[in-house]
Amino acid sequence: MTKSINFNKSLIAFIVLLSSFSFSQNTEKFKLTSEWQLLENSSDVNFYVKRTECAVAGFKLPLIYTFLKIENLSNQPKSLLFNFGLQYTEGCNGCEAGKEHAAYINIPANTTLEGDCNFKETQLTQLIKNPNLSGGWNFERPVITNLIIE
Repeated sequence: MTKSINFNKSLIAFIVLLSSFSFSQNTEKFKLTSEWQLLENSSDVNFYVKRTECAVAGFKLPLIYTFLKIENLSNQPKSLLFNFGLQYTEGCNGCEAGKEHAAYINIPANTTLEGDCNFKETQLTQLIKNPNLSGGWNFERPVITNLIIE
């Protein structure tokens, strides 16, 4: 009986230890850099993100943005519906379904679209932080939610 109880305790301790290693690997911090990084891929469509500082008229310090690059690797045009949101410690901005935050993009076959400081592709642009203002939320990572590819 004592051996069985000790075995069960050892087994439980081992499972707890193993699950803590697994959990820590899944919660690894995302580091947004100035280089394009793959955020998500689905149905021959790749979503990349990067961080960029853009000088904007009227602000002393440049504003910090994240830009999205979408790459259609297929020989067919794609219609994309998604939310390009920002995950903060305090919550997610733009992640919820609905027309207010939804992006609808038609991307031709074998084509790449990307956001940049010219702001021509507004659906591929998100303001992370305005360093000219104090306070604000603590940015964690950009996210793609509610993705539909047709």
